[in-house]
Amino acid sequence: MERLPEPPHGPLTERERAALARLAECEAAADPRFARRLGGRPARRAGSVPWLVVGVLAVVGVALLVVPGVWVLAGVATAIIVVVPVALIAWALKQGDPPPRM
Repeated sequence: MERLPEPPHGPLTERERAALARLAECEAAADPRFARRLGGRPARRAGSVPWLVVGVLAVVGVALLVVPGVWVLAGVATAIIVVVPVALIAWALKQGDPPPRM
């Protein structure tokens, strides 16, 4: 199959901007939630995840000093097996459309 030449890279022309604006209007009328998602999300703060990790490690460290090790191990195992997957599924569902109903 013959490959088409790539368009030149650079800013959009007025005609392309007008076409995109018309497409955005049609999408906004047909599905406003989809059009909002195309706008993107605000950026997350860069340093929030390392502080979460430090907090979790601090809680586990204090728990090891206060509670017997077996109970801490059981709590960590429960978090890894149940809490983390549920949190990830909830986060993933918030990222896009809800699953279709059957």
